[in-house]
Amino acid sequence: MRSPVNVIRREVFGIPFLTIGILQKALPPQLADALNAPVMRLLTGDLTKYGLRPPTEGPVTQIRKHGRVPFIDVDTIALIKQGMVQVRPGIERFTEQGVVFSDGRAEAFDAVVLATG
Repeated sequence: MRSPVNVIRREVFGIPFLTIGILQKALPPQLADALNAPVMRLLTGDLTKYGLRPPTEGPVTQIRKHGRVPFIDVDTIALIKQGMVQVRPGIERFTEQGVVFSDGRAEAFDAVVLATG
């Protein structure tokens, strides 16, 4: 992950997050983010220990101000917490054996998949 990321669940207590967003459309984005933050923390927990840093702005502000959609979790976070998926920082450069990450760590890989979001 090269930059901080907002993580939202696809559904919150069985309600699609998109529906919640539509219901909160009249609210100022900072207020909507403040209302959503406790539930989001409850559902995802602290993700910094897994390498996911939160941005300074909440997901609603991110969408309305920058047109950027947050990471919509469809159980990827559970896989990260189980150790099945590992988060790495940005790639600094490729080597013959693999990659060197922006934190200086080098790892060998047989293949690298480019995913731009």
